[in-house]
Amino acid sequence: MYLCPIIYPMSTVAKALSPTWQFIYSANPMVAVVVGFRWAVLGGEAPRLGAMLAGVFATGSVLAGGLVIFRRTERELADIV
Repeated sequence: MYLCPIIYPMSTVAKALSPTWQFIYSANPMVAVVVGFRWAVLGGEAPRLGAMLAGVFATGSVLAGGLVIFRRTERELADIV
């Protein structure tokens, strides 16, 4: 809950962090989801495209890494579990 802008607005993060840290913070995929939902329901500031793309890239990277690891351990997975 503290790593997503749920209990505080994204503008607070923008004021507190440098642009480099804002980009790293927006790599959390849930940031784009929460900010987009807040924008759709309450109005206000629309989510930035760069922040949304950072979340999409992070999600894709984790997915690709997970698929590679799964493919390597697929044969022994049933024995491990």
